[in-house]
Amino acid sequence: MLAVLNLIVLTIKEGDKPTLESQTASLANTMRAGYAEKGMTSLCQQPEDTTLGGFPARQMRCSVLKDKTDVLEQLLIVTIGRHTVQALSLTTSPASFETYEPDFVATRDSLRID
Repeated sequence: MLAVLNLIVLTIKEGDKPTLESQTASLANTMRAGYAEKGMTSLCQQPEDTTLGGFPARQMRCSVLKDKTDVLEQLLIVTIGRHTVQALSLTTSPASFETYEPDFVATRDSLRID
C-alpha cells in the first residue's frame, strides 16, 4: 500500500442532530475497532478545529501500531453539511506521509459539501 484516500458520506436522517464531536468520536472509534481486529492499536492526537468544504470540521492525526512499531499514519477530517456527515482520511506509512499529504490537502480543498 502506498496511500489510501477515503471519503465517507453518511446521510443525516430526518430528525437527527449530529454534532462534530459525536461524529468525530464515532468514526475514530470505528477506525480503532477495525485496527484492533487486526491486532493493531491506534494513538490519536486531540481533534483540532478546521474547515472542510467551507463547513466547520474536526481533524485528528493517528499513529497505528503493531507490536509497538508505528506502521501507519492516518489523518481524518470530519464535517457536517446540511444533509450529510462527511469524513475524509489519508492512510499511509509513516515514511510516506509527507509525500502524500499534498494530495490529501488538494482533495480536501476541492470538496464541496452539501
